[in-house]
Amino acid sequence: MPRFVLIAVYVAWPVGVVVVRLVTPVRLRCLLMAAAGWLAALAVGTTGTPAERALPAGLLAGAGVGLGAQLMVARGVTFEWEPERIYDAYEGKIPVGEWVVLGLAGVAGLVGLASLIWG
Repeated sequence: MPRFVLIAVYVAWPVGVVVVRLVTPVRLRCLLMAAAGWLAALAVGTTGTPAERALPAGLLAGAGVGLGAQLMVARGVTFEWEPERIYDAYEGKIPVGEWVVLGLAGVAGLVGLASLIWG
């Protein structure tokens, strides 16, 4: 996959999250986890070698971190020393905007995976 496409995905991912946030309600915890995934993608993509494998690997790793973290904290946060207590519990329906943010991370990860396989 051409390098400019991968860089475009790195740019489009956070821009898409901001646009979704402006259009629909998205909770802060979802935005923070999406940012953590994007930062993980940038860390791997900019420091990995060889460079032609680092960009797609960064997208794949960042999407994994972002998706995993968002799904883990979607309903609340617990800690090992107090497992019966849920902090910032959310019992309502997950907002549609958050599913779109998850979808953006998934697409970024799929682009990275496709580039690693067929790149």
